[in-house]
Amino acid sequence: MQNLYKDLDYFKHINYFMEVSMDDQSPSDENVTDEFKKLGKNLFTFIKTAWESQESQNIQHEIQDGVNELGQSLKVEFDNFTNSPAGQKIKSDLHEFQEKVSTGEIEAKFRSDLANSLNAINQELQKITEQLQNKDANRNSESQSDSMNNDTSE
Repeated sequence: MQNLYKDLDYFKHINYFMEVSMDDQSPSDENVTDEFKKLGKNLFTFIKTAWESQESQNIQHEIQDGVNELGQSLKVEFDNFTNSPAGQKIKSDLHEFQEKVSTGEIEAKFRSDLANSLNAINQELQKITEQLQNKDANRNSESQSDSMNNDTSE
């Protein structure tokens, strides 16, 4: 509601500005100037009247009442859920998780699992590297054997 009054004040300032700036106009522009002044006043009056109308007030109250009822309904449902077995289970699980975090149990488990995973990755990489090295060694020995055979046959 405060914002609307600020907006209405804004229109007052515009209306004032129009009156001041249009007073400097030539006589041929007076009709246009007068019409802009009337337009500004009429817009301001229209907006103020519409905002302050009984229908607008009723809509505002309905919205306020609806929001209040929604808040109360959500609170009731939240309380019902919190007291239900599922809500109690979630509350218990969260409390247990919080205890594990505060004691460092989760961090220790995470570190242990991470170390195990990294170890497994390293072992697999080492196996693959050894296989590649063996293949290269076999190719090199075959190449040397072939060149030795070619040298002796000549």
